[in-house]
Amino acid sequence: MFAVLLTIFGIGFLLFIHELGHFLAARAAGVRVEVFALGMGPRLFGFRRGDTDYRISALPIGGYVQMAGENTADRSAPDGLHAKSVPARFFIFSGGILMNFLFALIMVPLLFRIGVPMQVPVAGSVTPGSPAWHAGIEPGSRFAQVETERMHSFADFAATVALSDIQEPLRIQYQSPAGLDSEVQVAARPAEGTGLPELGVGPMPKFEISPDSAATRSGLLPSDRILGFAGVRMEQNPGGAQAVLSEIMLAGAPLPIDIERDGQLQQLKITPELETLEQLQLGVFEAHGKVLALRPGHGTALQEGDFVLRVGERPVRAVQTIQRAALEAGGLPALTVLRPGESGPIELPAQPTLSAEQFAAHVYLGRDPEQIRLVVRPEGAAAQAGVRDGDQLLRVGTEEVLSFENLRNALTAAEGAPLALQLLGSDGQVRDHQVTAQAAQVHRYGIAADMLRETVRETHLMAAIGTGLAQARTMVRQVFLSFKRIVTGAIPATNLGGIITISRTGHHFATTGVIPFLFFLCMISVHLGVLNLLPIPALDGGHLFFLLIEAIRGRPVSQNVLLWFNFSGFVLLMGLVIFVTILDIGRLVP
Repeated sequence: MFAVLLTIFGIGFLLFIHELGHFLAARAAGVRVEVFALGMGPRLFGFRRGDTDYRISALPIGGYVQMAGENTADRSAPDGLHAKSVPARFFIFSGGILMNFLFALIMVPLLFRIGVPMQVPVAGSVTPGSPAWHAGIEPGSRFAQVETERMHSFADFAATVALSDIQEPLRIQYQSPAGLDSEVQVAARPAEGTGLPELGVGPMPKFEISPDSAATRSGLLPSDRILGFAGVRMEQNPGGAQAVLSEIMLAGAPLPIDIERDGQLQQLKITPELETLEQLQLGVFEAHGKVLALRPGHGTALQEGDFVLRVGERPVRAVQTIQRAALEAGGLPALTVLRPGESGPIELPAQPTLSAEQFAAHVYLGRDPEQIRLVVRPEGAAAQAGVRDGDQLLRVGTEEVLSFENLRNALTAAEGAPLALQLLGSDGQVRDHQVTAQAAQVHRYGIAADMLRETVRETHLMAAIGTGLAQARTMVRQVFLSFKRIVTGAIPATNLGGIITISRTGHHFATTGVIPFLFFLCMISVHLGVLNLLPIPALDGGHLFFLLIEAIRGRPVSQNVLLWFNFSGFVLLMGLVIFVTILDIGRLVP
């Protein structure tokens, strides 16, 4: 409840200081203020003091200050808006913008002096085949600088990349997991779904114990600090630790977990709890075992185009399967692969000197775009029907299968009826199977993932001011770039968010503490300031635009033009509000 109230108060406070800027500027210029409103539309409640009606209005989508003579060209009243000079009116309409920037410029340095918890600027994961993977960036790499921007957090890194130009190489300075200072030039690619530039790097996660869960019933405490899994530490090998975690969870096996409790290191084991869901499943995964790329120096016997079926005796679901096997064996075990031109599977000998980290950093395993091979969940519906690991899916019923999504759609359409699957085994034999889907079962472990944070603090006031001003400048630059990319179409408009998204994000920051929430308010304040600088009708920038025209022409634009311009701008603004609200609701609905 505290986080909800803090979010409501924070957003209301930003609207208040913006309108307060207009109010103070108007009073300083000798203009009478008739209404000071938070919100738009009908008046809900408020009070009157002097000439001003202070009110809360029905629609929480902004606010306004109504000044004497604002909606008329009458210049006779000495305390009316239009009786004032162009510079005075320019000051009045920019008062809210100045207040937004002033709030951020004062607050950000103070927060850095106190200490701001921020996501560590460290790669928690690197997607195989991504630009970062090809550039040799590994999980555990700590980003120091992108182009000229210093990286204080992973959010800084992600935003800088997202606002870069596709195919324009970025100069990235970072410290490798081995502690070596490195620099690479790498161009981003469009992300699936959003179209935003990305490098294929994910943030460093922090795993926590959920209260009243399988973990606590296995003897763990919510206060325990998770160090790693099955002896693989997150701090030393984040990619390997996450690979072990995902493979054990998918298998539904007990999870060895390394923790620190009261300063003592311990290893406990979580026994998962089985939950049966309403949805149906066949118990198969699409195998991501195709060798799509090999980086120089990979040191394996693999070739591009190979399909890895097994590592040792274990069927390969993805590169994480091989990582786990290599970690357990202390080197790369033997691989069973299908190779173009060979009549059947071939065996590649074990390489004890090749580590799991080396393999993941140099071998890109992914889905085969030309065929679908399956990994079977033990004791699942497909396994009971005789489907084998490595089988190639040819048809569902009479329909040829072109993607794994075809199988999902067929499962949904069958509504529990048996599915006829035609499969080609790795032995070259075609077989037909009737598979009846079963209720999906999920193993719950009671481990929640958040993002690892560190406190960024400047011990000296001048250093805090310097860091704060640099961060505020970065915020302004990122906002301007965001608007530019949206206007030019480089960023799809579907990435826009409205008051619901802002409130949800604000609530998330509020749950992490007052300091992170204040930092979030500084970011939103900068956004409001930049938005109101733009020459958009009905916003401050629209008024400033017409004042510039008046200064150039020597006379104001006609009142009819102003009224038409502001009315059309209001309609446009309401349309935008409706559009982003629909997008916000769409993000809430699965």
